[in-house]
Amino acid sequence: QGFWAGFRLGAGVDGNGLFSPKPYAYTYTAAGREVERKGSVLGLPIGSAHVGFCMAFGEFPQPTIWRGVVLAASYSPAYIGRFEFGGSGGAGGFVGKLNLAGFELSADVAKIEATVESKSQNHVRLAVLVLPKVNRDLPWVVSAGVGAVWY
Repeated sequence: QGFWAGFRLGAGVDGNGLFSPKPYAYTYTAAGREVERKGSVLGLPIGSAHVGFCMAFGEFPQPTIWRGVVLAASYSPAYIGRFEFGGSGGAGGFVGKLNLAGFELSADVAKIEATVESKSQNHVRLAVLVLPKVNRDLPWVVSAGVGAVWY
């Protein structure tokens, strides 16, 4: 059995996009109101820090090699921005806010070698970053992704 636990400290940058058909104009007829919509795209750049803990579950197939899964939970304050492209008024301005309520959950599939020749290797990380709504201009964001992590 190869269980170990650790402290996690890191930083990340995410780029997210969202298509939103916003109401643009209303047309009133005898049958009722019709809504004309124009599509707009929201760019949501996110810069985050991660402070948390991790637990690893795996095995030692050889005395110097550990293979397994590392599960982590982190407090993740983030700076989330919002920039609108298109829509009724063309390009909109950039709005940003610090979100102190974020958190991240992740799982890493890893293989760690403990030899003199071994160097830091990349591994696969599956992560979900959750940022609650902080004001009217910045929505809830749940960002799931696959990336690389180095041990």
